[in-house]
Amino acid sequence: YKRQLYGLGLTAAAVIFYLLAVETLGFLLTGSLIVVALLAPLLRQNRLLILAVALLSIVGIDYLFTQLLLVPLPSSTFFS
Repeated sequence: YKRQLYGLGLTAAAVIFYLLAVETLGFLLTGSLIVVALLAPLLRQNRLLILAVALLSIVGIDYLFTQLLLVPLPSSTFFS
Protein backbone atom coordinates (compact mmCIF):
# COMPACT_ATOMS: atom_id res chain seq x y z
CA TYR A 1 0.00 0.00 0.00
CA LYS A 2 2.80 2.43 0.89
CA ARG A 3 4.59 1.62 -2.35
CA GLN A 4 1.49 2.51 -4.37
CA LEU A 5 1.11 5.81 -2.54
CA TYR A 6 4.80 6.55 -3.11
CA GLY A 7 4.40 5.86 -6.84
CA LEU A 8 1.28 8.00 -7.05
CA GLY A 9 2.96 10.85 -5.20
CA LEU A 10 6.06 10.64 -7.38
CA THR A 11 3.96 10.66 -10.55
CA ALA A 12 1.91 13.63 -9.34
CA ALA A 13 5.09 15.50 -8.42
CA ALA A 14 6.52 14.75 -11.89
CA VAL A 15 3.42 16.17 -13.60
CA ILE A 16 3.49 19.30 -11.44
CA PHE A 17 7.22 19.72 -12.07
CA TYR A 18 6.64 19.35 -15.82
CA LEU A 19 3.91 21.99 -15.82
CA LEU A 20 6.06 24.44 -13.87
CA ALA A 21 9.40 23.82 -15.58
CA VAL A 22 8.75 22.98 -19.23
CA GLU A 23 8.49 26.57 -20.42
CA THR A 24 11.79 27.52 -18.81
CA LEU A 25 13.84 24.35 -19.29
CA GLY A 26 12.23 23.01 -22.46
CA PHE A 27 10.92 19.54 -23.15
CA LEU A 28 14.24 17.76 -23.58
CA LEU A 29 15.72 18.77 -20.23
CA THR A 30 12.47 18.61 -18.28
CA GLY A 31 11.53 15.24 -19.75
CA SER A 32 15.00 13.85 -19.11
CA LEU A 33 14.93 14.95 -15.48
CA ILE A 34 11.50 13.39 -14.98
CA VAL A 35 12.39 10.08 -16.62
CA VAL A 36 15.61 9.80 -14.63
CA ALA A 37 13.72 10.62 -11.41
CA LEU A 38 11.06 8.01 -12.14
CA LEU A 39 13.71 5.41 -12.97
CA ALA A 40 15.89 6.31 -9.96
CA PRO A 41 15.05 3.11 -8.05
CA LEU A 42 16.53 1.14 -10.94
CA LEU A 43 19.75 3.18 -11.03
CA ARG A 44 21.38 0.98 -8.42
CA GLN A 45 21.73 -1.90 -10.87
CA ASN A 46 22.58 -0.63 -14.36
CA ARG A 47 23.24 3.08 -14.20
CA LEU A 48 24.54 3.58 -17.72
CA LEU A 49 21.82 1.43 -19.28
CA ILE A 50 19.01 3.19 -17.41
CA LEU A 51 20.40 6.64 -18.19
CA ALA A 52 20.84 5.71 -21.86
CA VAL A 53 17.26 4.40 -22.07
CA ALA A 54 15.97 7.55 -20.36
CA LEU A 55 17.80 9.92 -22.68
CA LEU A 56 17.07 7.94 -25.83
CA SER A 57 13.39 7.74 -24.97
CA ILE A 58 13.14 11.51 -24.53
CA VAL A 59 15.05 12.17 -27.76
CA GLY A 60 12.81 9.63 -29.51
CA ILE A 61 9.65 11.29 -28.20
CA ASP A 62 10.97 14.68 -29.29
CA TYR A 63 11.75 13.34 -32.77
CA LEU A 64 8.34 11.66 -33.02
CA PHE A 65 6.43 14.80 -32.18
CA THR A 66 8.54 17.43 -33.95
CA GLN A 67 9.55 15.56 -37.11
CA LEU A 68 6.87 12.96 -37.76
CA LEU A 69 3.73 14.44 -36.20
CA LEU A 70 4.82 18.06 -36.78
CA VAL A 71 3.74 19.07 -33.28
CA PRO A 72 6.22 21.48 -31.72
CA LEU A 73 7.27 20.77 -28.16
CA PRO A 74 8.30 23.58 -25.81
CA SER A 75 11.85 24.76 -26.25
CA SER A 76 13.98 26.27 -23.54
CA THR A 77 13.78 29.96 -22.74
CA PHE A 78 16.42 29.53 -20.05
CA PHE A 79 19.23 28.57 -22.44
CA SER A 80 18.39 30.86 -25.34
